[in-house]
Amino acid sequence: MEFVLYRFQGTDSVLAQVSYYEGRIQLRYLIESPDIKWPAVGQLNRADDLWRTTCFECFLGHADGSGYVEINLSPSGQWNSYHFDDYRAGMRLADEITVTDIGGAYPELTATVNFPALTEAGDLLLGLSAVLENRNGERAYYAIGHGQNPDFHDATQHVLVGINDL
Repeated sequence: MEFVLYRFQGTDSVLAQVSYYEGRIQLRYLIESPDIKWPAVGQLNRADDLWRTTCFECFLGHADGSGYVEINLSPSGQWNSYHFDDYRAGMRLADEITVTDIGGAYPELTATVNFPALTEAGDLLLGLSAVLENRNGERAYYAIGHGQNPDFHDATQHVLVGINDL
């Protein structure tokens, strides 16, 4: 399934694709902007605060509940995943989620995320987003939708999808 991520207070966009098969999420982000600070590729490992520079995010929540998962991906190979019980509340590591691959070179990031629990999901609230830092250190925020501020956790800006549609 393909989505356009719009820049908060801007005109450029990011193309995102997501698919799901047998417990794995495949993500692909394609950047149009030529002035992005793209981290050097390193080891695949967990890290915090990835949003402070170029980072790609995926939010998944059940349509009938307030809890959700956040997955962060850096072109460097760093990643993380968190559970939230409610909007920005009850944050803890999502240990059952692992990233097995982050690849691609500028202007594209691809990732494979193991998330076996989604096999039993029905309808999901999906939020795809990106933080892109330019070479001057300025960050731009991209998402499927925006409210008054760039807030990727805001489920009112996510879209309802069926797990079988991905």
